[in-house]
Amino acid sequence: MKTVQNEKRKRKKSATSRSKRRLTRRMKHKTFILALEKDDPERELEFELDFQASLTTQERFEMMFRRSREVAEHMSRDGYPKTPAIVKRP
Repeated sequence: MKTVQNEKRKRKKSATSRSKRRLTRRMKHKTFILALEKDDPERELEFELDFQASLTTQERFEMMFRRSREVAEHMSRDGYPKTPAIVKRP
């Protein structure tokens, strides 16, 4: 009887460790989806803040830099010139 219970525990442990491994793999690319029937700005803001809070500082900066590069690429592709630099006059 004890060996059967031990086997069940081992199976249970291995199943949870597999799910944890899958979860950690998924955590590399965090994806949150908000599905609302009607527009609700308060819930959208709460959702966004929860997502941002779940990220590390490094992940937030990487996301910000990646988005900045994307916007710059879209602007240059759509014909917007590079923003002029400020030049000091003598």
